[in-house]
Amino acid sequence: MIQIKTFKQTTNDIKHRVGVKRPEHPIRRFVRRTGMVRLHKLRQHSGLRPEDAFIDSFPRSGNTWTRFVLTDLLRTEGGGFYEAQATIPRVGSHDPAPSILPGGGRLLKTHEQYRPVYGRTVLLIRDPRDMALSYRRFLSAYGHEYADLGEFVRDLVRGRIGTNGSWLDHTTSWLTARDQGAVVHLVLYEQLRASPEEYFSEIARFLGIEAPGDRVSEAVRRNTVEAMRVKEPELGRAVGGKSGTHRSASSAKRKLVAGRASSPKSSWNCWHPQSDYTS
Repeated sequence: MIQIKTFKQTTNDIKHRVGVKRPEHPIRRFVRRTGMVRLHKLRQHSGLRPEDAFIDSFPRSGNTWTRFVLTDLLRTEGGGFYEAQATIPRVGSHDPAPSILPGGGRLLKTHEQYRPVYGRTVLLIRDPRDMALSYRRFLSAYGHEYADLGEFVRDLVRGRIGTNGSWLDHTTSWLTARDQGAVVHLVLYEQLRASPEEYFSEIARFLGIEAPGDRVSEAVRRNTVEAMRVKEPELGRAVGGKSGTHRSASSAKRKLVAGRASSPKSSWNCWHPQSDYTS
């Protein structure tokens, strides 16, 4: 059967073959050049309090997994995506967040570079090579295709993917702040994956969360990759996926898992094809 390509598909094929770089979308270019992103971020960070604490990472570096385990430690009944989002919401959606930490602080998730408004922070850092592979696969599951890995990495290094700048700028901002006295607890993602009970216990102590060893072990057990796959149907509802108008986030997660299963294993020792719940 002959497959007839659309004009757009044919044009994209030609661009890929001759090496023409995909142009930046005009709306994105306008937002970047006019500083609207900075204004939006200032608004997002209004209302933060000195007693608040944060979980920060560049995308695809363990933030979501950490948030789920800590939600289990903070809520005796555990929970799924709804409970994690309600207990540890993103910066920008923090007004209704509960004061769950000792001293009345809230625990919030962010992917931002360091800002002086951030108080105590758990900083997760992942090998950038593995992060890039995971990030590309994640975006592909949501319809943002990059046929060429080199093109994706170039855009990522230049800070043109997402609104958080480059991995280097993000990481440097936090490590510099830590050297200058900011209260930052550094955790390497690879260490967290290798010894989760040990490092989640350290994170709990840093945040002032009472968590005996058996509770930490149970929280880790309830949030393995397999356990999170059981919870994944909630994700589409939790992020507002609507049939007929937006691609279901749950469907995207299924595509992500399928794509991961068919991906070649990386040559880097710290990359595990089964560990992608890491945003």
